[in-house]
Parts: sequence; C-alpha cells; structure tokens
Amino acid sequence: MAQALAAAAGASAAWVGVGTLSQLEQHVQGDYPLDRFEYGVKYNHGIGAIHPVQLSGWNRGLRVSVPQPYPQGDELGTMTFGTVVFAKGLDGTDDGQWHHSCFQLGKPGPWANGVANPELFARPLHAPWISVGTLSQLEQHVQGDYPLDRFEYGVKYNHGIGAIHPVQLSGWNRGLRVSVPQPYPQGDELGTMTFGTVVFAKGLDGTDDGRWHHSYFQLGKPGPFTNGVANPGCCSRVRLQCRSPRWRRSGGRRKSRPRRSCGSGRSGRLQCRSP
Repeated sequence: MAQALAAAAGASAAWVGVGTLSQLEQHVQGDYPLDRFEYGVKYNHGIGAIHPVQLSGWNRGLRVSVPQPYPQGDELGTMTFGTVVFAKGLDGTDDGQWHHSCFQLGKPGPWANGVANPELFARPLHAPWISVGTLSQLEQHVQGDYPLDRFEYGVKYNHGIGAIHPVQLSGWNRGLRVSVPQPYPQGDELGTMTFGTVVFAKGLDGTDDGRWHHSYFQLGKPGPFTNGVANPGCCSRVRLQCRSPRWRRSGGRRKSRPRRSCGSGRSGRLQCRSP
C-alpha cells in the first residue's frame, strides 16, 4: 500500500489509516518514512476530521503535535483556541506510552490529559525530500543545482526520529537567516513544555565569522536564547534537505485544483476540494 500511496504523490492523495499512534515509529522506520510521507491523527475529530501532525524532538523523547490550533471547550462564550501534543520518553513520563497534553493560546503551560493512542493516518508528501548535505552547503546549492525558484529547503534538527522541518530563508540589512516558521514543542518535561522555533543565522553583527549561529525563540517569552555555533565547518549535525515546492511541478506550471460546491444557499455557501 505504501508504494501505491507514493505513486500518487503529486496527485490528490487520500489519507489512509495505518493503525494507531503506538505504531508510529514502526511505520516511520518501515514503509512510511518521513522523507516521503506525512502523518495525521483522529483526535477531537468531531465527525471524522484528520489533523495533520508534525513530529519533533528535543534532548530526549518524541513529540507529535497538531500545528494548526483549533477551538477547545464546550461553551461558546468561554471557548479558546489551542492545540494538542502527544509525547513519549520525556522526563517523568518515560514509561513507553504516549502522554497527551492540551495547550491553549494565551494561557500559561499545558494541562495533562493522561495516556492516549489515537488513530493514525498517512499520505504521501506532494514531493519527496532529498538529502543535499549540510547547512554549510546552502549557498552553494541555491546558486547551483537547487535554486529557490524551483526548490524549497528543510532541516533535520530537533527531529526526534527523522522529522524534516521546512524552513524559510530571509535577510535584513546584512547576513542570512534560515528559520523554521512552524513552532514546535520545546522542553523535555510535559508539564513545562512550550512552543517555539529555531533560527540559524550567519553574517550578522557580532557573529560575522562565516559560520552559522543558532538561537531558539519561544512563544510568549522575550528575546531568543542562543545555543552557540551549530555548524562549525562541514561536520555539521544540521542536515539539509530540499524538494520541489507545491507551487511548481516538473513539466510546467501547476494546474489549479478544481472546486465543486458541497452545499447551497445565498450566504455561507460551502465549498470543497481535494487537499
């Protein structure tokens, strides 16, 4: 089935049930690797909604989080937006099970909800990731075989079991920044975990030594905290990946997806399309 799903990449590929979260590591190391597939879970799903998830790590353990916040609560007047994290192998919860916590925007800290094992789904990425060395080779690739008008980049960092974080490249008055735009869980204890992201930068004031320097940013906390030089030469642990972006395909411009009406009425008309 994995081969059939992979063959459908680039077309509209449906989610396929692959068991439960307890089987995640088996699938990632088997027929559904993270360079070719993405995962989703059915949890707080209403009538069957599948939430795409991101995988990540820190110093120890594994996290599976829903990056897109959704409404939480059963009263409209007190409802808030938040997300959910499933984690295993963390400090205080290293019992081999997936532990579940909810995070709510604007509220301090998560609240634990016990052990969970939701249904797991997989589908092929729109294009597979390929390994292109390390962060030290980024400029060489951008100016060579993998230009930014035809490729997007990702890094394996805080990756858990091999997750690839898509990155964005940017500048300012001087220097270069490579950042992970999608926040992910940071910390090794479920009760104090927070969401944040990472920036790799070179050529900035005070760090213009030709090397990539690394800082973390955490939501709701002032300023970054530095983690030193992440890439001292070619022996980097920051592995670089690239793939064809969703808006470009080999053979020409990407065709727009057809829409079809899934409802009627003069206001609030419902539409649907293949994901």
